[in-house]
Amino acid sequence: MREYVITALFIPRSKIFLLDLGRYNDMRKCPKCGKYGETDTQRFCNSCRAELFYPERFEKNTDTVIKSNNKLSVFHISIYLIIFFVLWSIRELIIRPVFLDSLDSIMFQATESAMKLLVWTLPAVLLIKYFQEDMWIGLKEMLTAKPKYFKNAPILLIVFVPLIRAGIFGEFAFNPDFEPLRLIGTVIFVGITEEVVFRGFLLNSTMKRMNLWSAIILNAVLFVLIHYPYWIYQELDITTFITGSVQVLLLSALFSYAFIKTKNIFVPITLHMIWNLLLVLFIDSGG
Repeated sequence: MREYVITALFIPRSKIFLLDLGRYNDMRKCPKCGKYGETDTQRFCNSCRAELFYPERFEKNTDTVIKSNNKLSVFHISIYLIIFFVLWSIRELIIRPVFLDSLDSIMFQATESAMKLLVWTLPAVLLIKYFQEDMWIGLKEMLTAKPKYFKNAPILLIVFVPLIRAGIFGEFAFNPDFEPLRLIGTVIFVGITEEVVFRGFLLNSTMKRMNLWSAIILNAVLFVLIHYPYWIYQELDITTFITGSVQVLLLSALFSYAFIKTKNIFVPITLHMIWNLLLVLFIDSGG
């Protein structure tokens, strides 16, 4: 005998809404691929990202669907991206050479970290929280999910492949210009801010709108583009631009896949920190 969930009555803002939750099995079965969710409250299929169950709320005695005021749209995401990219381009191409480069190491790292928190982390966290009903993974879940490290070990260990290869062929050496302060800005803050924005918000918000690999590729392209203002400031040659783009694309795909598999934002943050730490500690002595 099938188990039924009791119809619930809601009375928000003096309006009566009926929420018919339907049958228990129908709540968990994916309408697209036919697989079942792992929990009663899971909203999106782990396999195809289709919506498992999203109850519509109807006003009493009418068939009018009441839409949520916090609906995240492609328009919202596009506006965010435009503002975000413009602000960070101004920072890298105008504010940095005029103001930041004149600061000493301590003040530069402090200012860099503060700007990253204000422009990157804070807006992303607020958007995740405000639009959490439209996120693939909620803020609380991505902070508390328990990753299966042993099961996902091959993914997590990929980040060490360049180091292992360089060690075998003797292509790297310890960086003689290493500054401990860079551990705060380049390693810790960069790892946190970039992953919260690109995996925690952007990937998280596009996962329910497209399939897995489309979301990962789009996220990787955006991740590469946000590096361009700094590379332009450094006046990199076209060869370095291309090789850097390929490297960042692959890293972004790795970080995104790790986030999707573990559902924990701290996993890509840690991988990103490890990668940046290797860049700060070691230099390529072969070219």
